[in-house]
Amino acid sequence: MLRRSSPAFRIVVIPCTMQAGCFLWTISSADGREIERSRFAHASAYGARITGEIRAREIGIRI
Repeated sequence: MLRRSSPAFRIVVIPCTMQAGCFLWTISSADGREIERSRFAHASAYGARITGEIRAREIGIRI
């Protein structure tokens, strides 16, 4: 039987505190330490997640 391990990193989408209705992404390690955060706000949570996934791939992190 295959054992699934928890991912070493995850993308979290959070509301932007500077622009109401916008979202930011963060890439965090399994222990909750923030690796990187988006520089710009995104109009939708989905857009923020996709951009975060792309950035994770660019820096060599598998989500």
